[in-house]
Amino acid sequence: MARSIWKGPFVDGYLLKKAEKSRGSGRNEIIKTWSRRSTIFPQFVGLTFGVYNGHKFIPVLVTENMVRTSPRKLNLVAQTIRGKAASSALAELSFSPRRIAREVKKVLQAAIANAENNHQLDVDRLYVKEATVGRAFVMKRFHARGRGRAARVEKMFSNLTVIVRERAETRDDE
Repeated sequence: MARSIWKGPFVDGYLLKKAEKSRGSGRNEIIKTWSRRSTIFPQFVGLTFGVYNGHKFIPVLVTENMVRTSPRKLNLVAQTIRGKAASSALAELSFSPRRIAREVKKVLQAAIANAENNHQLDVDRLYVKEATVGRAFVMKRFHARGRGRAARVEKMFSNLTVIVRERAETRDDE
C-alpha cells in the first residue's frame, strides 16, 4: 500500500546521515542500505547506493534526468566541455555564468566518481568523450492574453548524458 501524501515523503534518518557523510568526504563510496522504502531526495543525486535484495547488495546509481531547461540552452553548456580534460571542464563549469552549468557540473562529477570507483580509471587522465543532450518532454501551459484569448507556453525538459574516458598514455622516446 502506498504512503499517504499527507504524511509526505519518507526516508530513513540513518540513510540521510550516510549520504551527508559520503558527500562531505568527497569520495563516492557505495552506501549500503536495507531500506527499500526510502524516497530518493535531491541531495542523493550522484551517490551510489547498494540496495539489499535478500542475497546481495545491488549497486544503484542515482542520476539526474528531466533537467528543467530547453535542450538548446543545455547544449550550449554541453558544447563547452566536449573533448576537454575532466579537470578543465569542471573548472569551466564552476565559473560559467549560466544557471544550468551547476546541473551539468553535478552530472560530470558523478561520471568522474563512477569512473574512479567503479572502473578504477585514473582521474588525472580522464576527458569528456561525449556530452549529449536530448529532449525529454514538454509541459504545455496557457497564458491569458487580451480579448479573451490564450497563448500557449511550452516548458521544456531535457536529458543529459556525459561519458568520460581515459586518455591513452603518451610515451616519450628520449
